Amino acid sequence: MPRAHTCSELLAEGTARLREAGVDRPRFEAELLLGHVAGLRREKLLLSAQKPVPAAWQAGFLRAVTRRAGGEPYAYVVGHKEFMSLDLLVSPHVLIPRPETELLVELGLRFLRESWFLEGSPSDPRGPLAIDVGTGSGAVALALAHGLPGLRVLALDVSEAAAAVAARNAARLGLADRVTVLVSDLLTSPELPPPGTADLVLANLPYVPAGVFGKLAPGVASFEPRLALDGGPDGLSLIRRLVPQAADIIRPGGACALECGPEQCTLLAGLLSRSGFAGIQVHRDLAGRARVVWGIRDGQGHQGTGGRG
Repeated sequence: MPRAHTCSELLAEGTARLREAGVDRPRFEAELLLGHVAGLRREKLLLSAQKPVPAAWQAGFLRAVTRRAGGEPYAYVVGHKEFMSLDLLVSPHVLIPRPETELLVELGLRFLRESWFLEGSPSDPRGPLAIDVGTGSGAVALALAHGLPGLRVLALDVSEAAAAVAARNAARLGLADRVTVLVSDLLTSPELPPPGTADLVLANLPYVPAGVFGKLAPGVASFEPRLALDGGPDGLSLIRRLVPQAADIIRPGGACALECGPEQCTLLAGLLSRSGFAGIQVHRDLAGRARVVWGIRDGQGHQGTGGRG
């Protein structure tokens, strides 16, 4: 029977393999991977550095290191990703949530707090309704619901596999009573509410131009779902379809916010304007890049969120 390895020995082997593969912070990731397999916090694991490791931990750790060294994103290897303090399940069926997408949630929450909870809204006595189109893991929808008790959210995705991940996350986080997950091609599901009744539509749809997809980082292009990234010839194929649908379902004074690439914001602002949105603003993410285009239906109600512009 082979000798049982200690935590220290396993971490040394994992670190060497990850360093050879070019992984940033290889020691740190090795510690996180072993902690994930062992079900222990990293700090507690390090206190047991010289203790023998059970065979199941050793095998699981080496499998995880092999996957990570092969370029698979860390979030897929461990099956989790944090987004706005929420621990979300992720799988190769969904895009890994990005920090820049937090801007969508921040803008949406600010608008809803101002337009509904401070001034009141006539649309529905049950509370405001937000729709997250292209929900993936459910990150945006669940962060909205978590941040605003009383908010109802519809989380839509064309992928049944992605919708299943979002539904699992809603259940795990205790938000399934307010977040309803639907399989829908944009805003076409017959289960959607009538026109003119939604308070907010948010979307982080695919916006990578097809011609540059192959130039994405290898971990993105090879492992993340192309369905969630490829936006057609100029990156806006799905967004063009969504904008008039959003204009139809949003109430007067309601809002629409769409994530896009910095070079697409001007074109997207024009699409919103031509579909009946006013008060259009472009908001920048924490890195200073133009990231979200915002508009108010029919130019009524709040003309902005006072966020980063």
